[in-house]
Amino acid sequence: MKMYGGGLIARTLKSFGLKHLFALPGHQILSLFDACPREGLDLISTRHEASAVFMAQALSFVGPGPGVVLLAGGPELTNAVTGIAQAYYARTPLVVISGSNTYSKRDKGFPQDMDQLQVVRPFTKWARSCHDVQRIPEYVAMAFRHALRGCPGPVYLEVPYDVMEKTIHSEEVVIPEKPAVLHQGADLEAIQALAALLRQAERPVAVVGSGAFWSGAREELQEFVERTAVPLLLCDAAMAMPFSAEAVIGVGGLGVSRPWLEAITAADVIPILRVPGCATLSGQQAPQRDGIKFHPVGAVFSPGQDFSGGRSCGRSSR
Repeated sequence: MKMYGGGLIARTLKSFGLKHLFALPGHQILSLFDACPREGLDLISTRHEASAVFMAQALSFVGPGPGVVLLAGGPELTNAVTGIAQAYYARTPLVVISGSNTYSKRDKGFPQDMDQLQVVRPFTKWARSCHDVQRIPEYVAMAFRHALRGCPGPVYLEVPYDVMEKTIHSEEVVIPEKPAVLHQGADLEAIQALAALLRQAERPVAVVGSGAFWSGAREELQEFVERTAVPLLLCDAAMAMPFSAEAVIGVGGLGVSRPWLEAITAADVIPILRVPGCATLSGQQAPQRDGIKFHPVGAVFSPGQDFSGGRSCGRSSR
């Protein structure tokens, strides 16, 4: 049985457990649109490309994997860049699959001809173009792997029109398993140093960022709260984590609310739990008060020292 390249994308996404896709139709991805109902995928069409991206991001928060958005090339892609950039700066896993003109028509004045990879590279972790229909499942798997591993974020896979429309015998297709999510191991010395600081602390407050959410560390974080009674300040994706009202004393970011300001100003030890470049403290001066200690996994920052959250988002709560 023969299938189009677009159908191969749909079958691969189905094998990865996807049920809902967000998209706007365009001639470059029509074979993919046609295949989605056959594969049992719910194709949700929006009125604007950015809306499709934002909806896919929202789906990422409820799992079990990154949301997927399907776009035609040219202006459909450029309309979506705002949403892709937002996912990049929020460290939200997202898979963007786009069509494009055939490469044989590049630089010949063909409508909507542009170097789409250059458009998205500033706002994606990984951006590639697949030129072999047989390798489509391989590239889709790579996209999922890069979206989820390390610090999560948006990735971009481009499949030109001629590859989308090329047929292949289904017997020739090898669909890999969905990439597993890997978690960074804990730094034992950093954990021991933090434990020693907390034993001596009088007013500790923990700042929890996106990495705790995306690494699935809620249970470990709950155990941390129960053992230490350290109150939490939640920012970015961590605000989606369900904790009791007694455990959380602020949400949002530094300067957003009075509880944040009061807690940060009064604290003597502040564990930084998976805050990848969070607006909470990144690029800002730490509170100017003697005796305050920031502890972002293995480092203690002195008063007045500039804190940069970094981009590592692996699990570190054990």
